[in-house]
Amino acid sequence: MLERGAHTTADYEIRVAEDQLTATVRLEAGGQINTAHLIEQLTRAGIKSIDHAAINAAAEAMQKRAADAAANPTAVAAPVAAEELTLVVARGQAAVEDVPESLTRIDPAPPAEPPANHYERVRLITVEPNDAIATIKPAIIGHDGVDVFGKPIHRKRHALPIAPGDGATRNGEIMIANRAGRVRIDGSSIRVEPRLDISGDVSFATGNVRFDGDVNIRGSVLDVFVVESTADIHVGAAIEAAQVKAGHELTVAGGIAGKDKGVCTAGGNVSCRYISNAEVHAGNCITVHGEIANSRIVSGGALLVESGSIRASHVSANGGVVCKSIGNPAFVKTVVEAGTDLKLKKLAADLLPKLNRCISEAQHIKQFAHALMRDPKRLTEQQKEEATNLLLQVRQTDAELAAKLDEFREACRISQERCKPEITVQEQLYPGVMIRLPGLTATVRDLFSGPLKISVVSSGKRPTIAITNTESGSVIALPTYKTERDDIHDVRAILQIAA
Repeated sequence: MLERGAHTTADYEIRVAEDQLTATVRLEAGGQINTAHLIEQLTRAGIKSIDHAAINAAAEAMQKRAADAAANPTAVAAPVAAEELTLVVARGQAAVEDVPESLTRIDPAPPAEPPANHYERVRLITVEPNDAIATIKPAIIGHDGVDVFGKPIHRKRHALPIAPGDGATRNGEIMIANRAGRVRIDGSSIRVEPRLDISGDVSFATGNVRFDGDVNIRGSVLDVFVVESTADIHVGAAIEAAQVKAGHELTVAGGIAGKDKGVCTAGGNVSCRYISNAEVHAGNCITVHGEIANSRIVSGGALLVESGSIRASHVSANGGVVCKSIGNPAFVKTVVEAGTDLKLKKLAADLLPKLNRCISEAQHIKQFAHALMRDPKRLTEQQKEEATNLLLQVRQTDAELAAKLDEFREACRISQERCKPEITVQEQLYPGVMIRLPGLTATVRDLFSGPLKISVVSSGKRPTIAITNTESGSVIALPTYKTERDDIHDVRAILQIAA
């Protein structure tokens, strides 16, 4: 069988192209084509896709040229008959590859109203669950080919359907997000990442950021911008006079420099290098590697200032305070509270009036429904239905109250487990510092050198805030006053309702 390249027979030189899709014959000058003989030679060479029409047409053309040349020896056609002829005598069919499915991102519709300000011109596009995120262009199926020897040429098959990646679901020709996040399309791969990565600062290049998932900011959060996440937030540089709210953890590689305007809140822990002129709230612990200055700090757990001081600030930590020093030689007022859960108190203050209102409404509905049902025989069908609906409403209200009380009881339990009414000072405690422990207040009048532990001790029949030197064991009681108002009145009231 003839392979690629040239194959010379007695009368013809047959050449097959490199891709084996065409076979040609070169005829000597002045020669003629014997159609039957040429086809026989091609068949012997193993060529199957013979172009009979082309061979017949070429043979007829050559015979006509020869006849014309003989009739008019001096005519222009005479030299043509003497030229060599290369004739395509067989043609295969090339394979046509599949065109695979392709993805086209669906851009979100522009907001119905213009943004309130430039900070709200959000440029980071995120999606919510059940959002349509891409359309799928159907595949085009190709076909196999055949060479001049009749051998099949198999196409490359690319028509496999696009499978959704993590966080995405396919619904016919549409890809749907099944979680909040950012859409990533890499060729035929699509996924929804539950983490928002910002390569630089949160600035006018990004706009305010609100995301249902983790947020990783490699730069800083600049003045006045807002970052909100239902999960963790990590900031690679600093937070300036911005509003940052993390549902869980807030980690700042640099510091929080609030410029008296910045507020940072986390449902879990907060960790940073320093805090200055800022307000920071954490549901659990706050860890500061440097110092705290001119700030308001509220921690549901412990406050740990590893190698710096607390000065000119008001800090409250339910789980106690550990720091290097408190205050400064300039007698700038500093307030330190330990063993007090301000978040729980605020929760109680917000919840108590709602509970009282729900209880009052439920009692009123019960009285009205029972009045209707005292003589059910005299009620119309509409009145009976109304009474039944009222009782159902009461049961629903009771269930909602029970759920809120269970939630509050759990918050109290966690708060109690974390509570540690104690302050540890490793080096210096300066005059002018106000100490607040549960129900008690004292002001430091002298300079004390650490290591120190500040706690409540019994002095006679009354509790007193005292400073204990943990090396020497000496104890100095401070002039102590009871807190004027009962900060946990609302907490007690709710627990009585829940009892």
